[in-house]
Amino acid sequence: MNIVTRAFWHYRTKGTPYQGLFTKPDPDEFVSLDCETTSLDPNVADIVTIAATKIIDNRIITSAPFEVRLSAPKTLDEDSIKIHHIRHDDLKHGISEKQAIKALLQFIGNRPLVGYHIRYDKKILDRACKKHLGFPLPNALVEVSQIYNDQLLKLLPNGYFDLS
Repeated sequence: MNIVTRAFWHYRTKGTPYQGLFTKPDPDEFVSLDCETTSLDPNVADIVTIAATKIIDNRIITSAPFEVRLSAPKTLDEDSIKIHHIRHDDLKHGISEKQAIKALLQFIGNRPLVGYHIRYDKKILDRACKKHLGFPLPNALVEVSQIYNDQLLKLLPNGYFDLS
């Protein structure tokens, strides 16, 4: 999110619990994030679970993780169950997507999000945030696969790496 868009949303969310999401984050804090979904297509996938862990001063804070299971969406079928092994029965006590998004935003705040193929998760979370709160997820991204690729290229400049 560019600085102008961030300033717009900071102003637009004034007086709401979401205004802090559009401020500059602490440079030593991140959140590792992963979503399980019903599809590999981020334009149609529904969220099944969200898990996140804070990283503060290069320490992974495993003592206070975030994890929610959502109510089973209608799109949860046998193909998606084969991917993430989460069944309808596993989600019988799940919460609504809106509740999950609100809880997630409270947990992550304005921290950058770290993940492997994090743009996929961001696109799905953007859709959910826009749907329920009217704005996209504002957090910056740190793509682990790109960092890994860059490190490999330093070691083996002419190598080819399949990061899927």
